[in-house]
Formats: sequence, structure tokens, C-alpha cells
Amino acid sequence: MALRLLRLIALVAGAAGVSLFVAPPFVWLALAPLAIVAGLGTNDVTRAWVGVELAEVVPSWLLPSLLAVAAALLLRLIAGEHPWLALTGVALFAVAFGALVVVQCVSLDPNDPRSPDARAAIDVIAYLVAFAAFSAIYGLRLRSAISATAVSVIAGLLMAEVLRPKEVDKQRLWRYAGVVGLCVGELAWALNYWPIGGLLGGVYLLLAFYLFAGLAQHHLAGTLDRKILGEYGGIAALGFAVILGASYWIAPR
Repeated sequence: MALRLLRLIALVAGAAGVSLFVAPPFVWLALAPLAIVAGLGTNDVTRAWVGVELAEVVPSWLLPSLLAVAAALLLRLIAGEHPWLALTGVALFAVAFGALVVVQCVSLDPNDPRSPDARAAIDVIAYLVAFAAFSAIYGLRLRSAISATAVSVIAGLLMAEVLRPKEVDKQRLWRYAGVVGLCVGELAWALNYWPIGGLLGGVYLLLAFYLFAGLAQHHLAGTLDRKILGEYGGIAALGFAVILGASYWIAPR
């Protein structure tokens, strides 16, 4: 088990490092096999950890694949400004990826008492992956059609991951995930006309994802009311105000 996990970490981290040398027009072609390797490898480890039957039911590949893609994009952004940090970034990604696979396996093991805590940790990791992916995509300053589509797909898949443990019909789950992804993607398109840094752009999109994802979860649970709308609306308004203030002070004079 340990050897299988270490081989997977080395393979995925190495592929992420190699993707840094791929020319920009072909970077998405390099990310596709990276996501596939991360997903299939994670599913293999999950099968060995919690059993074949459970691994076949639960799509354990989703979040690790998104983490690999988000990390590769973020490393690409960092390497462009600070090349000497790229190696450190790859090492940190290797640790984070390995930790995610272990935490996910624990969350899927019905006999492990740590499973509920591991599931809560995965929800937090999903939002961190969203921030990394959104920051990297916005920071790379890609064409709006490409960046908005990428943000939309990633937001939708992460929404599906957040909803996965809930008792939701699959068609309904993907319907909600698609709506959330579309909403965040539309905001990403508009954000491309706002000259702010990659991190601030990532925070803006993360806040939007948090807002739409939270409202979707409450709507699915039948608990969406004026109080919930007010709470999420207040948090979103405060967050957007902070971003506006930060963009004003950070903007070059």
C-alpha cells in the first residue's frame, strides 16, 4: 500500500514538473494526461485501501485530479515570476497530493472512526483547490473564452465533489453542479476586464463559488430561507467590499 502510494506521488509530481516546460498553446494538452494519471492512480490506491466494491461506487478520482491540475497551473504561474521556487512548489504539491489521497481513503472507509473528520477536511481541501485553480487561471491572463470555460468546468466539478456525500440523485447533483459552474464561469468572464492581480482574482472567484455552492446546498436540503440568504448575502457583500478596497490600494498609481 505504502509503496503504491509513493509511486503514485512520484509519478504525479514528476508529471506536474514536466508540464512546466510545455509551451503555452499546448499546456492544456499536458494537463489532460496529468489529471488522468492522478485520477486513475488514486482510484487504484482507494481500491486497495477500502475495497473494490466501494471504490467502484464512489468516484474517488475527482478531487485528486483537480488538485493536480490546479497545482500545475499555479506552479506555472509561480515559475514565470520566480523560477527558483518551482522545485519547492513541486515538492509541496507532492506532500499535499499524498495527504489528500490518504485523507480521502480514510473518509471512504466505513470502519474508520476518523471518517467524518476526514470528510470535513476534504470539503476544506475542495475550497483550497478552487482558490489555487482560480488564482492560477486568472493570473495566467488567458483569453476570456478559455479562462471562463476552465473556471466553469472546475467550479462545476468541485461542486459535484462537495455534494457527493449528500443523498442526492445523480442527475440532480450534476444539474446543480452545472448551474454553479456556469454562474462562476460567467463571473470569471467579466472579471477579465478588471485589472487586478491573480490572487485577488482568485479570492473574488472563490467567494462567488462559496456563495453559489452554499446556496445550492441549502436549496437541496430544503433549508434555504431569508435568514440563510441574508447570511450568505452579508458575507458576500463584505468580501467583495474588501476585495474592492484591496484592489484600490494595491493598484499601481
